Amino acid sequence: MMIKNIIACWFLFGIGCYFCLTPLAFSSEIKLIGASQYDKDHIYGQIIRYFGYRIRENYNKPIKIDFHHKDYNSLGTEKDFAVLMYRGLLDFAIIAPSHAANISKEGAFLDIPFLFKDHKHWEKAINSGALNPIVDLMLKKNIRVVGFAGGATRNIFSVIEKEIKTVADLKGVWIRVMNSPIQNDIFRAIGMRPRPMPYDKIRSYLDARGILAAENEATGVFEHADIAPNVTLTMHSITVRPICFSESRFKKLPLDLQAAILKAGKETEKWARETESFLDQDRLQHLVDNNVITVHDFSERDKLFELVAPVKEKY
Repeated sequence: MMIKNIIACWFLFGIGCYFCLTPLAFSSEIKLIGASQYDKDHIYGQIIRYFGYRIRENYNKPIKIDFHHKDYNSLGTEKDFAVLMYRGLLDFAIIAPSHAANISKEGAFLDIPFLFKDHKHWEKAINSGALNPIVDLMLKKNIRVVGFAGGATRNIFSVIEKEIKTVADLKGVWIRVMNSPIQNDIFRAIGMRPRPMPYDKIRSYLDARGILAAENEATGVFEHADIAPNVTLTMHSITVRPICFSESRFKKLPLDLQAAILKAGKETEKWARETESFLDQDRLQHLVDNNVITVHDFSERDKLFELVAPVKEKY
């Protein structure tokens, strides 16, 4: 009888353990969190959602992915995303390299204006692996780059009515820049007066003439065209937007999910580059065709590259 009671107790204990562990071992669904600082219809919002879609398709097992955008349960700005991923509190996001520099200063190199001569040079630099040393350094700071999006061209837009076509025209003009030392140094080197501030402050500062200019791709030009319709084609940057994943979170995931994420990164970067480059050029041309903006060619672009060369060399 004693033996039967002991067996019965162990049986009941085993059943209890089974039901305690079953929700974790068999029913729990892996959850990932992704973020972009713009709304879900912005190209960066689209990229993050496409990346999540490709993860689901490649993994082919139960997985939940929550997306955070400016218009839905925002987690803040890209600067915040870098810190959250570093701490393992956010799984993946698309981040401007200057903001990634808050965790890994080497990341800022990817955001240097006047780094690429044209799209062909940009594409070759990424595909050749020339950026891999920076990727390796970012990985040491817990930020894994799983793909490179980007491809939009950044230009200067302003409230100044006169044409800005030469280096002399840029002298002393207050311009909004991202809160990054490298951005400050670059625009100061070409004679402008950089003023760091968040993106959402641009409109109010332009309206109050706290700044006279800003720089962005066609989406940013469009959003401010009603108060800053004069655009100068400096083509000073072709965006490089790392699709980043928290390394501490990545390492805790099942190996087959890790493989699905890496594959999704490569699939997403191809789609993202083609889509972003096309949308950027198409939107800028649409603004020109509908007389929303006035565009000026910049006649001394080579001179700008010469002026910023010492800054690039320093970094």
